[in-house]
Formats: sequence, C-alpha cells, structure tokens
Amino acid sequence: MEKIEKDIIKILETPFWPESVDAMKSYFITHDDCDGDISEGLRVTISNDGDVWVSDTIRRSMVSCRFRTHAGGGRSLRVRNALLILAMAIKLEGIDHPQKE
Repeated sequence: MEKIEKDIIKILETPFWPESVDAMKSYFITHDDCDGDISEGLRVTISNDGDVWVSDTIRRSMVSCRFRTHAGGGRSLRVRNALLILAMAIKLEGIDHPQKE
C-alpha cells in the first residue's frame, strides 16, 4: 500500500492534464444514496483556463453525496477512489498551508 501512496503523491505533485478530459464540459455522476432521483449527484467542470469547479446537485440543504465501497453497494468505485485521493491532497495541502476552520 505504501507504493500506491507514493505514486499518488507523485501524481499530486506533477502538473498534468488528462487528454480524455475536456475543458468547458461538465462531468456528472449520481451518488449512491439518491433514492431514485438520478439528478442528485456530483458535478465537476473544468474551465478553459484549467480551473476545476466542483458542485453538488442535491436540492436539499446540508445533504452529502455518498460514494460507497463495493461491499456497501457502491456503483462508482473509481469516483470513490478519486475522492480518497482528493482527501489525501487536502490533507497534504493542510500540512504545507495550515488553515483555521
């Protein structure tokens, strides 16, 4: 597992642009606890200047999007893994640039 973490850190610290990802296009996925409302989920949009925008499309306030493990019935395991990487990136940024909550 340590090798995977080292590989993730290498990716996080290397500027890149995946060729399969287009600017000015939104990428949307329905979350696992949508209760049948497939319009609820997570949206990522990349602007022309390379900025990344993340938003949810849940109509109720203070509701989270959950992406479950395979054992928990998850349907979006790659997205869950990517979110784990995002959490790791946030943790590393917090070490380098501490913020008060």
